[in-house]
Amino acid sequence: MAGRISIFIEFELIGDVDAFESIFREIVDLNRQAGSDFAYDFFRDPAEPERIFALESHADAGALGAHFERSFPLLQKAWACARPVQTRILGDLPAPMAERMRQNGVTVVPWWMGR
Repeated sequence: MAGRISIFIEFELIGDVDAFESIFREIVDLNRQAGSDFAYDFFRDPAEPERIFALESHADAGALGAHFERSFPLLQKAWACARPVQTRILGDLPAPMAERMRQNGVTVVPWWMGR
């Protein structure tokens, strides 16, 4: 069940975009300092500036779990600025973690091909 985990998140901006950006820069710095193998990419459509899209990648489910533990207080601050509309985790998660994600409205999509 090991393998890279990707996450797609669509946010609806409900607060200050500068605060949202600042918080995610803190999250990135925090995880880099911890030596985490991850990537964040953010996109914002000029035609719909209230929509922010994020692509996130982690080495495996363990790295994703560690990221959540480290980042949770900052993530809560970010969610005060931009509400997650849709979240999809792409990759294999341990059953308890996948169930916890589903209980929080996250769609978990397991590996299918290309491994």
